[in-house]
Amino acid sequence: MRICGIDQRADDGNNVLNGKVASSSFCGGMTRVTVDTENGLKITAKLVSDRSESRPAPGTSVRLCWSPSDGVVLEK
Repeated sequence: MRICGIDQRADDGNNVLNGKVASSSFCGGMTRVTVDTENGLKITAKLVSDRSESRPAPGTSVRLCWSPSDGVVLEK
């Protein structure tokens, strides 16, 4: 999963959800970002932390993008 700016275009064929960052926390070598999506889902993405990158601030509008082949359906 990739977190992009709201105006960034996703690659053709990718799944896309728009939302706002609810929280962002640094966890050692990972950064955990939780996004409240426009359709009511709450999605948490774990990203490899890089000192040159800044974490998206809460309230920032973002776009979540991922390849359909990377998706996994979990059933109850």
